[in-house]
Amino acid sequence: MKLRVPADNNMVYRSGLPCGRSLRVREFLLVALMFWVGSVCAADFVFDLDAVAKANGTILSRGAAGEWVMQPSAERRSIELPGVGAGVPWDRAGFLVLEVGHENVFTTRLVFEFLTRAGAEPEMTVGIATLPLLPTQVIFPLEELTKEHISLRPQGRQLTSQMRGRPLDRAAIVGVRVRLQPFQAPEALPKLTVRSVRLTDAPPPPEPAPEKPFVDAFGQWNRKDWPGKTSDENELRAALVALRERAAQGRWPENWSRFGGWKEKRFEATGYFRTQHDGRRWWLVDPEGCAFLSVGPSIITPSTVSRYAGLENLFAWLPEKDGKFGAMRDTGSINFLGVNLARAFGDKWNDAWEAMTTGLLREWRFNTLGNSSAERLMNRREVPYAFRLGMRQHRYPATERLIFRDFPDVFAPEFEANAKVYAQRLEPRKDDPWMIGYFMTNEPEWAFGKHNLALELIRKAPPFHAREALGTWLRERYRDDVSRFNASWGVRWESFDTAHTWVMPGAKPSPTQEADLWAFSMVMVKRFYAVPAAELRAVAPNHLNLGVRYAYVSSDLCYAGAEVFDVFSLNSYNMPGPVPTGEIATRTSKPVLIGEFHFGALDRGLPSVGLRGVATQEQRGFAYANYIGDAMGRPEIVGAHYFQWNDQTITGRSDGEHYNIGVMDVCHRPYEEFTRAFAPIHEAMYEIAEGTRKYRLQSVTAMPSINTNQ
Repeated sequence: MKLRVPADNNMVYRSGLPCGRSLRVREFLLVALMFWVGSVCAADFVFDLDAVAKANGTILSRGAAGEWVMQPSAERRSIELPGVGAGVPWDRAGFLVLEVGHENVFTTRLVFEFLTRAGAEPEMTVGIATLPLLPTQVIFPLEELTKEHISLRPQGRQLTSQMRGRPLDRAAIVGVRVRLQPFQAPEALPKLTVRSVRLTDAPPPPEPAPEKPFVDAFGQWNRKDWPGKTSDENELRAALVALRERAAQGRWPENWSRFGGWKEKRFEATGYFRTQHDGRRWWLVDPEGCAFLSVGPSIITPSTVSRYAGLENLFAWLPEKDGKFGAMRDTGSINFLGVNLARAFGDKWNDAWEAMTTGLLREWRFNTLGNSSAERLMNRREVPYAFRLGMRQHRYPATERLIFRDFPDVFAPEFEANAKVYAQRLEPRKDDPWMIGYFMTNEPEWAFGKHNLALELIRKAPPFHAREALGTWLRERYRDDVSRFNASWGVRWESFDTAHTWVMPGAKPSPTQEADLWAFSMVMVKRFYAVPAAELRAVAPNHLNLGVRYAYVSSDLCYAGAEVFDVFSLNSYNMPGPVPTGEIATRTSKPVLIGEFHFGALDRGLPSVGLRGVATQEQRGFAYANYIGDAMGRPEIVGAHYFQWNDQTITGRSDGEHYNIGVMDVCHRPYEEFTRAFAPIHEAMYEIAEGTRKYRLQSVTAMPSINTNQ
């Protein structure tokens, strides 16, 4: 039975209660009581799409067959769902669920903007990607709006999700805008069919299996054919055996050292990698004293994650857990990279992969194993490597209570103790000359956006050791004059020790409060790096601290603590070259390393281009050469690492990423049009850096990303 609310509320309430259009007083009180105790557990709140479609500027309309369709245009970009004040229980429901599907050949993302004030910017923005050519239930747990995540593990057939903003009060939601990405005419014009939009107390059951498997036996997308797609096991075996034989001939140029450095420019040799400024530009210096610029893919590994938990009915084949490929399958995922290597090379597949990979790196003139590459490959000591810390049991030092997202209580003894444990991860590699250096961690989540960490600290209930440090810092800042402090802050603290327990009211801080807390945030970030960096330096004094691979420089906090780095690293998905990096070098007096960049296309095996896209595989090669040519022409840049060695898989890794960004596909077939760009630009990069050669940009057609805010 349905209780319809006025059409301008744009929703319908469904309940299992026996009620008619008008409720008697007793029944009304019963319903009210049930809401009060939160016991309406199986309710659906279904939005009235007829009413939504009548709103001004909406992208929702009826299709030719009577189905609901969302299709943006230059003039119309979203639909809007009403808020709590219109009777929609955003504050009580468990999940937002959209039943959708689309025939686009590219992945489409739904972007939800949660508004808490009419006409204001959204308090929280959530983007959830969906696979093409497959009915999908987009499921968002509404309780996540009150948390500090920046991404969620995908549910069912949905893929990547990103969250931006601060936790919000669900009862304050005044509306929710829904947009589609990507949108770029004429290359990417999304069209989404909508079966329903509703709020539920429990997630819906999985969708039924499609008529045809969505993923084939090799982990490839089964809805599309393309040149180079593997059709059977014999073809796979022949291709990989031939690739191994070809790779055995891989050599670096004669004017490169055994570490991949440039013999034509030399500095003092120390036996380890170091940095050097020659008066004109920064360089890395290899153990033999040769000038070195670092280029190489990241995640060079024979292991990948292809999600299958809850998606079993999409696969043409999954290995038996105790069968031939059982070791390639763990809880919820399968390693198709390993399976396909084992099909070609048998039990010695890992040895064959290592030899093949080392040879290809040399053929393509890569001289670095980038972030998160296989340690077995590092241990061969044939290609220099950048080591990633902050993983598994040796994760970046944390504390039980976090100040904001992943930012720990940096003044806690627990933080110092964990820093000692963390640094021991370097012990086995402390004397290895092939290690260029180490990344302390990867893309710290607290740095996504400009966030005043000390403000977040005093918005949370005690205890925190950082609160005690704040009290001491404020005492010094205000010269132990609490009256002066109270006048500046507009508060009535009895002493500076009040900082230990005082919780900032929800109101926006005053300019003075904001400035003081921002200054203490700088103090905390410096300690966030200084304590672990000292422990790392004690264990491995001869190796370079390569920084933390910021996702981007979101605020001045990213510069705090940079004095402990030898190299400032950030990931830069940009075209034609990295984001401007001169200011970084000026402010830090450090060279810059690009930890990640990539380009994808839609003409081969996956429906998403990643964070930067172009039209074809050949243009991926042009874009790669443009990026390296631009980067190495900058005096502050000493390297750029490509993300990543293999494509991701069609159902996505653990966070749902499923991008055509690899040097080769899931069957280890190189994208030849892409890879032919590598050797020429890498052979030229030292002369470009030295200033004796100019690079000329090549033309590419940019394609939109599902992850770019539009």
